[in-house]
Amino acid sequence: MSRHATGSAPGKIILLGEHSVVFGEPAIAAAIDRRLEVSLRVGGEPAMPSDSRIERAVVLAATDLGVDANDLSVEITSDIPPACGLGSSAAFSLALVRALASLADRTLSAEDVRRRASRVEDVFHGTASGVDVAASAEGGVVWFERADPPRLERLRPGKPLELVVALSGEVRSTAGPVSRLRARHAARPDLYGRFFRLAGDLVRSGREALTSGDLEAFGQLMDAAQGLLNAFGVSTPTLERMIGIARGAGALGAKLSGAGGGGAIIALAPAGGGTIVRDLREAGFEAFPTRIDRDRREDEDDRSNRRSA
Repeated sequence: MSRHATGSAPGKIILLGEHSVVFGEPAIAAAIDRRLEVSLRVGGEPAMPSDSRIERAVVLAATDLGVDANDLSVEITSDIPPACGLGSSAAFSLALVRALASLADRTLSAEDVRRRASRVEDVFHGTASGVDVAASAEGGVVWFERADPPRLERLRPGKPLELVVALSGEVRSTAGPVSRLRARHAARPDLYGRFFRLAGDLVRSGREALTSGDLEAFGQLMDAAQGLLNAFGVSTPTLERMIGIARGAGALGAKLSGAGGGGAIIALAPAGGGTIVRDLREAGFEAFPTRIDRDRREDEDDRSNRRSA
């Protein structure tokens, strides 16, 4: 008799603080309403996705939970665009750990799930900051500081966030922008240290604006953060063009989200973002709205762990 288990997790965006979070500053991130699901089956013909990193991730996570990866059939279903800075690898890592835990009849604490998923995500990005996994695992909006263990706190926005996400279509990887910024920091540690501290100050101000519901101030902080990200060398002309289109269409603020070097931008919309979506699509970019509710969170028991014989 075959056994079957599934796990799922949402994608994420970084509202403020990418890159500087790696250097000890805080970040604010949020889960979005797009998800990835991993389906596992034991009993039958084993099958693994062709991506070698996914195979390594499955072997790592399965071994960690006492499951023989050679017996697994693995299927991935997702509406999170991959390699765009929207947390597809973090969602996969979480969904995989949740499915494996269910398959092995293991009950894991939320902290244990995050810790194991963070190790799996390192297969894709080297040593990741952990913010992607934290946002995807928790749902809603989170405050994250990299530490051992990471400092994680849920934030409750004073008002729901209406956002537009748009994709540049540029070929990119997380490792490239991260390694180039590390090299810049190593060459001029005092200068970039000041940059990172300024980025952290923007995040701290952003927390106050977000929780009080001052979306105009939060949008202005997003714009300021984008200026720093451009100075970090992680923006691109295409991303800057998209941000300009979004601001011209009425966005309260707009910035890249994630590692940069291509990928995604996010725009804070005053009311639904229909005009922003339209103008970005007319310019040839994929764009979609997403809403961050005030009390949203992941429901792991009902939505993310299922097993059947």
